[in-house]
Amino acid sequence: PEEVAEKMIRLDGFSRSQVATLLAAQGEDSQRLGRAFMSHFSFGGMSLVDGLRLLLSHVTIGGETQEQDRILHHFAKRFSETMGKQLCSEEAVHTLVASVMLLNQDL
Repeated sequence: PEEVAEKMIRLDGFSRSQVATLLAAQGEDSQRLGRAFMSHFSFGGMSLVDGLRLLLSHVTIGGETQEQDRILHHFAKRFSETMGKQLCSEEAVHTLVASVMLLNQDL
């Protein structure tokens, strides 16, 4: 998964929507790929919105709600890891980001 994640982050042979499809897939392989992909991001010192914008520069989040949710879980886990869990829990980050995405879809 590390080599594929490296290519995904550079969009080398992958479109942003293809990256999203791979990250949104179910199963342990997708989870490993998601962890490897997200390990390339460091959100330290960023606001939640800036972190989400950074992610969206590599991924187009669309499709079904469950697929969006799986991608946002990858983001929430990494964001809370790089920010320090004392500052923001994974669950809080996920709730806020999912809300932002939902609000933007309605606009």
